[in-house]
Amino acid sequence: MIDRLTALGVVAGRKALQAVTVGHDKPALKMCAVSDLVVPGPTGDLNGRLYVPGDAAPGSPLMIYWHGGGFTFCDSGTHDALCRRLAHGSGVTILSVEYRLAPEHAWPAQIEDAMAAARWVLEREALTAPGPATVLLGGDSAGGYLALSCARALNRERPGTVPLTCLIYPLLHLEDEIWATENAGLRRIGRAAVGIIRTRLVSSPPNLLETDASEDPPCVLTYGGPADPVSPDCRTYQAMLERIGTPVRARCFTPLPHGYANMTHLIPAARTAVDSTAGLLGEAVRELYRSETFSASAQTG
Repeated sequence: MIDRLTALGVVAGRKALQAVTVGHDKPALKMCAVSDLVVPGPTGDLNGRLYVPGDAAPGSPLMIYWHGGGFTFCDSGTHDALCRRLAHGSGVTILSVEYRLAPEHAWPAQIEDAMAAARWVLEREALTAPGPATVLLGGDSAGGYLALSCARALNRERPGTVPLTCLIYPLLHLEDEIWATENAGLRRIGRAAVGIIRTRLVSSPPNLLETDASEDPPCVLTYGGPADPVSPDCRTYQAMLERIGTPVRARCFTPLPHGYANMTHLIPAARTAVDSTAGLLGEAVRELYRSETFSASAQTG
């Protein structure tokens, strides 16, 4: 009975999130050309949605984007406005890819789907033509976890495969011991939420803050203030990159809570934050293409 009630609660929560997010950010709906496509996954097809901004230059990169939602909620529809704003403001083509959700699918189904999508895109120059595929990875909250995990795995296999990540308030670990050590802002509420996420996933994903960051690419990192429970971990990750000399464009939007990227239809400051993140992404991409090292590697594929 408890399992049944939990499942019903998850389904109701998904419908509620769709009702309050899908189609409400009217200005964002007119910014990009959009097409739906299917991405092969390890156990079945995954839904994908491609956003091509009107000013996308030939040969510009493509960013795979994974939605947040605690590995349990959200989909390409709930994150449609966010992806449109990111594509429009950065000039980067974005492919939003869904993944299997908990509790129906325990960890590591989520990272398996994410890796399968990344490998599929890397093998298909048609999505990034002309020229070799230049694939960036991005995501918010749980999607940020997937983006960074995939970037590390792919760069360990072949250095430079993923030259840039874009992480919006990423959920970098589920370790209760760490969540219990800092109770500033809403950290205590975040700890409770993370405990529920662990239960739904059954197995806990690895702590990304305890993993070597030497293979991490340059990063665009944005997050909220005291009302964003992951902000202490974001600052820790920012410091990790700075210590090893990896470029990071970071910005804290102090008044905003976790999840603000899905509130662009409600809060003007959230629209500003998302549009600023898109601007940072555009700057990072332009810097990437000015890099002689990257240009040489792109020429060789």
